[in-house]
Amino acid sequence: MTEKVRDSLFSKRKVLILIVILWVHITLLDLIIVTPKGAKILWQDSLKMDTIITHSALVCLSALIFVGLNRCFNYLASIKSQ
Repeated sequence: MTEKVRDSLFSKRKVLILIVILWVHITLLDLIIVTPKGAKILWQDSLKMDTIITHSALVCLSALIFVGLNRCFNYLASIKSQ
């Protein structure tokens, strides 16, 4: 397996893991609210379509920023190595 293919697969794996972790993190933060009386689970609000769209948009934007930064750093590293 060439190094470029291996880096590509590794990057796809990293992006997939990032998407899953961000999705779970954002959903859990939005699902549970802690008040002085204790924790409340807002499962009805988490199932609304606008909430799901917002979570999806945040995860997609974060993943695109990650991919863009990753490509920039790889490009700069390839320039330095030449």
